[in-house]
Amino acid sequence: MPQIQAMEAAEVRSIVSGLGDELEPLLRDACGGRLGKIAWFRADWQRGGARTGRSTFRVEDGREVDVVVKVPVGPNEFTWNRRLQPGEVQQHEPKQKPLQSPDPGYPVYPTLHASGSSLGPYDLAWIVIERLSEGPLFSLRREDAMELMADAAARFYLQSSIYPVDKPPKTEDWTDLLEKARENAQCNQIHQVQRWNSLIKKVQAIADDLRAEWDARPCVDWCHGDLHPANAMSRSKKPGDPAMLIDLAGVHAGHWIEDALYLERLYWPLAEYVKKHPPLKLIAQARTRYGLPVNNGYCRLADIRRLYFAATAPAFLVSEGNPKYLDICLNLIEEKLAVLKSRPTTAAGVATTGSEDRNATGSASARASANTSANANADSANAAPVAPVVTTVTGTDKKTPADITPKTNGKLKKPNFDVA
Repeated sequence: MPQIQAMEAAEVRSIVSGLGDELEPLLRDACGGRLGKIAWFRADWQRGGARTGRSTFRVEDGREVDVVVKVPVGPNEFTWNRRLQPGEVQQHEPKQKPLQSPDPGYPVYPTLHASGSSLGPYDLAWIVIERLSEGPLFSLRREDAMELMADAAARFYLQSSIYPVDKPPKTEDWTDLLEKARENAQCNQIHQVQRWNSLIKKVQAIADDLRAEWDARPCVDWCHGDLHPANAMSRSKKPGDPAMLIDLAGVHAGHWIEDALYLERLYWPLAEYVKKHPPLKLIAQARTRYGLPVNNGYCRLADIRRLYFAATAPAFLVSEGNPKYLDICLNLIEEKLAVLKSRPTTAAGVATTGSEDRNATGSASARASANTSANANADSANAAPVAPVVTTVTGTDKKTPADITPKTNGKLKKPNFDVA
């Protein structure tokens, strides 16, 4: 059996599907007969080749608890599933002492009931985890959803900080993606194509300098890598009950604002909601609450990231081609070009710190949303925090910088989020 990390998702699906009825008995046997009957399902936003199912698991005291089964899982997800279990976390002393936190040690990931690196004769890693009853948070229309998600992200950074960041950060080919974005805009004659052409050229003119700033960011965190609304859940509906994060396949070395902007971008069409619940500000505040560094100059780094996301949107027209979303990106490019040109940098290449950095207000996020609200549909701009539609780039299972995308189309659709 080939190593799972060397296979494409289509190959994994083919192998797992080929096991057919053999898969469930193998899992039950690996769990010592404690796993119940499995009801397999596939969520709309799943891209990989894994099979996911609901079941029950008999724990040590004889109780039957609801669980989710996933097979296969890649080495990264398998490793972090084990690392973030309470017993593992408690064996280490966190690098930072929590400040003014009710429970920094509250689990950030569901209980791992069983796991293995092989399944019978097959080289397929698998996990059986607690099924969380509430969520995803945004499908519940909870007013505190973004705050709970920011708190969960900060707890993830705190609890993962016990493990040395021993991997290089992710890299992106800005030159290629910006050129592809300009070509796609022209070839597909998207709305305001001349404006797109002009603005992307302006971004290209300063891209090398901005890329150098971005590459010089302190990559001292483990980032979740897939911080979106379908990946935050809770054990109860009680107000303030902590959220937990799922799907650890994308964990990577980097800077915490990568997660914050990945999340914020999904809600650019909901300008008023982002102004009221700014992800960047909320995560910065949560990090401070847990005694984690925020770093001066993070707002400039965030603006560089926003500019990159907005300017490369036409490179992914299959997933980011909604005209209203593209108009929002256009306005954001103009705003961030002006902001980034106006702020001087020090000899070390780090932007001088403005008031928004000192106060951790995240006002750049609010301004970006406010300035683009005129282009978003009125219903979307004032909608409740419903999880955006998750789309897939046709013909590939690889994730791109744009594979989780809001679709406005009058109103944001609410998918059926019935998954742990």
